[in-house]
Amino acid sequence: MQTAMYTTRKELDMHFFEHAVKPGFWLLGALIVGFCAANLAAYARHRRSKGSRPLDSVPKKEHDSSSAMPSDKPRLEVQPEFTAWTTAYLTTRLRTRLAVAIYLVVLGAQLLEGYWVMVTLARWTVKLFSRWPQSSHSVAYWVYFLSAGLMLLTDFIAVAVGGFIVMFQLCWISELVLQGAQLAVK
Repeated sequence: MQTAMYTTRKELDMHFFEHAVKPGFWLLGALIVGFCAANLAAYARHRRSKGSRPLDSVPKKEHDSSSAMPSDKPRLEVQPEFTAWTTAYLTTRLRTRLAVAIYLVVLGAQLLEGYWVMVTLARWTVKLFSRWPQSSHSVAYWVYFLSAGLMLLTDFIAVAVGGFIVMFQLCWISELVLQGAQLAVK
């Protein structure tokens, strides 16, 4: 009966590099980066071609006395910022729902990839700290100290970049939902 969790050194290393050695990990990461880059490039092209308008200058619809539902407040027409380039293509509620569904699937893929990245980085960090040298006067201690600092910096950067990407995705989804709501009102 074996008491060790891993029987060979190769199994131990595969545990720490589990997700990073899979082609799906890298393919999904490349697709996510490409999707985000394409969206940001389309946003930049749209912004250059139309010029930017501050959010305070968004036109408001005035109260129409012939409308069926009277309202005391003027209705605010929401203008999308990041998904404004899609307004020419999203002319029906069905197309808008399809776009929202696609962006939600991409959000799920981003969360899965983020989970894989965080699990892999956590395993690498634990492995690094589990082999910490006992003596603080050796060169190995300072090498491990610098390595640990770089590893923690890498962990922090990965969390920040992942959070940035997910926040942009949520912003794009919310703008698409608002576009769909405006189509429903029209």
